[in-house]
Amino acid sequence: MASKRKRLNLKEKIDVLEVAEKDKLSVRSLAERPHVGITQINKLLKDKEGIRKMWVLNSNENLKFRELKTETSEIDEVLMKWFRFARANNVPVSGVLLQENARELGESFGLETFKDSNG
Repeated sequence: MASKRKRLNLKEKIDVLEVAEKDKLSVRSLAERPHVGITQINKLLKDKEGIRKMWVLNSNENLKFRELKTETSEIDEVLMKWFRFARANNVPVSGVLLQENARELGESFGLETFKDSNG
């Protein structure tokens, strides 16, 4: 029976990057050491700069990737709560209405650089 694969934590990702640079191993042999998938190693090698930045910012060995808080993340959370409330009460919500509410929230939070978008 094949062993289960696992997700690497940040310390393990840094270790794999160091081995990849030092030993110049193939992706397959890099994946065999910690018993992870080749796809995970490919993504890790592709985003090595982002992983190193996360390591410098949060040098906690058990840390997994988490989204960094931005100034618009609070607006996103409040807007999502409003959207869920509106849909739960069968209120029709259009993109224009969402943008308008996002713009108002940006003003109320005092974010001068905030710009609402279709996304």
